[in-house]
Amino acid sequence: MFQDITTLLLDPKAFKDTIDLFVERYKDKSISVVAGKHSAFLAADCFQQPEKWDYKNRKKKAPSF
Repeated sequence: MFQDITTLLLDPKAFKDTIDLFVERYKDKSISVVAGKHSAFLAADCFQQPEKWDYKNRKKKAPSF
Protein backbone atom coordinates (compact mmCIF):
# COMPACT_ATOMS: atom_id res chain seq x y z
CA MET A 1 0.00 0.00 0.00
CA PHE A 2 1.41 3.42 -0.98
CA GLN A 3 0.95 6.40 1.29
CA ASP A 4 2.21 9.82 0.17
CA ILE A 5 4.02 11.44 3.10
CA THR A 6 5.01 14.65 1.29
CA THR A 7 2.69 16.87 3.33
CA LEU A 8 3.97 15.28 6.53
CA LEU A 9 7.58 16.01 5.55
CA LEU A 10 6.69 19.64 4.88
CA ASP A 11 5.23 20.18 8.37
CA PRO A 12 8.05 20.07 10.96
CA LYS A 13 5.76 19.73 14.00
CA ALA A 14 3.63 16.99 12.43
CA PHE A 15 6.76 15.17 11.28
CA LYS A 16 8.33 15.35 14.76
CA ASP A 17 5.09 14.21 16.40
CA THR A 18 4.89 11.25 14.02
CA ILE A 19 8.49 10.24 14.71
CA ASP A 20 7.85 10.56 18.46
CA LEU A 21 4.84 8.24 18.13
CA PHE A 22 6.91 5.67 16.24
CA VAL A 23 9.70 5.86 18.81
CA GLU A 24 7.26 5.42 21.69
CA ARG A 25 5.53 2.50 20.00
CA TYR A 26 8.65 0.59 18.98
CA LYS A 27 11.36 1.64 21.48
CA ASP A 28 11.17 -1.62 23.46
CA LYS A 29 10.93 -3.87 20.40
CA SER A 30 13.87 -5.72 18.91
CA ILE A 31 13.62 -4.40 15.37
CA SER A 32 16.51 -5.51 13.20
CA VAL A 33 15.17 -4.88 9.68
CA VAL A 34 13.07 -2.22 7.96
CA ALA A 35 11.84 -3.57 4.61
CA GLY A 36 10.69 -1.73 1.52
CA LYS A 37 12.22 0.33 -1.22
CA HIS A 38 14.12 3.22 0.38
CA SER A 39 12.30 2.77 3.69
CA ALA A 40 15.41 1.67 5.56
CA PHE A 41 17.22 4.90 4.76
CA LEU A 42 14.25 7.07 5.66
CA ALA A 43 13.71 5.27 8.96
CA ALA A 44 17.39 5.32 9.86
CA ASP A 45 17.72 9.04 9.17
CA CYS A 46 14.50 9.94 10.97
CA PHE A 47 15.07 7.91 14.09
CA GLN A 48 18.79 8.47 14.52
CA GLN A 49 19.06 12.22 14.02
CA PRO A 50 15.68 13.91 13.58
CA GLU A 51 17.10 17.22 14.85
CA LYS A 52 19.41 17.37 11.81
CA TRP A 53 16.65 17.18 9.20
CA ASP A 54 16.17 20.21 6.99
CA TYR A 55 12.38 20.03 6.67
CA LYS A 56 12.16 22.85 4.13
CA ASN A 57 14.45 21.14 1.62
CA ARG A 58 13.70 17.57 2.78
CA LYS A 59 17.31 16.47 3.05
CA LYS A 60 19.77 15.97 5.85
CA LYS A 61 22.01 18.85 6.82
CA ALA A 62 25.72 18.24 6.93
CA PRO A 63 26.95 17.44 10.44
CA SER A 64 28.62 20.28 12.28
CA PHE A 65 31.92 19.59 13.99
